[in-house]
Amino acid sequence: MPLSAAHVFGCLVLYRIVNCLLVRTYFQPDAEWQGLEIAHRLVYGYGYTTWEWRPDNALRSPLGALVFVPAFALAKAVGDRPALVVRLALLRID
Repeated sequence: MPLSAAHVFGCLVLYRIVNCLLVRTYFQPDAEWQGLEIAHRLVYGYGYTTWEWRPDNALRSPLGALVFVPAFALAKAVGDRPALVVRLALLRID
């Protein structure tokens, strides 16, 4: 017996509500932006560094930013086109 579209939609809505109530974490895009900036700085030698990354504070580890370093290094190796750097930066592991 196939499920109706309304039944599937209702199940998805219910799942989303339960998910919102049970998940105890949140998405912080600022941390992603900062990781991209650090990776850019590692490859290109310049970029904005917020206070959390500076050696005198060192609240964040550069390990998360290292995920993006190969993409930026590839972009630099093939001609450093800004559009390519942006597209590669949008590729991330979720």
